[in-house]
Amino acid sequence: MEGGRSGARVTHNLSHGQVNAPYSLRRIAILVIAPACLATLTSLIVSKPDGRKISIEDALGYSNALWIDARSAEDFEKNHHEGAIHLNLSNWDRQLPEFLAQWELDQAVIIYCGSDDCQSSLQVAIRLQEAGVSPLHILHGGWEALQRIKANKTPLP
Repeated sequence: MEGGRSGARVTHNLSHGQVNAPYSLRRIAILVIAPACLATLTSLIVSKPDGRKISIEDALGYSNALWIDARSAEDFEKNHHEGAIHLNLSNWDRQLPEFLAQWELDQAVIIYCGSDDCQSSLQVAIRLQEAGVSPLHILHGGWEALQRIKANKTPLP
């Protein structure tokens, strides 16, 4: 295609050193970075055992899991799962060393936030996976599921 942005024209321009820099950077981001990000998110959510959503029953079955509360500091201070440590992106640099001091290699980590709609637990899980922490589990239903169990109600399906 003459005058258009076809693949052939871009390749031709690239081979002659005539690059439209913003277009090239966008193309690199779309073709290289975006799939890598998607692959990371997909592997985190889908792979087993790392990053899978875990039911409240299965989570409570772990005898030595380290629980992470990814909610706000205010919510954590009001109430949290017994033994949970607070770790979220707002205070990551300060809280990560506290987490690492308590975490044992290969110890299961269960992360929760306010509810199933909350993305904080996923964000924390991604950062921990990047740091080499494994296995990671995201609590299905989050804090709401923990509250239902405490109140002897049925957890989320």
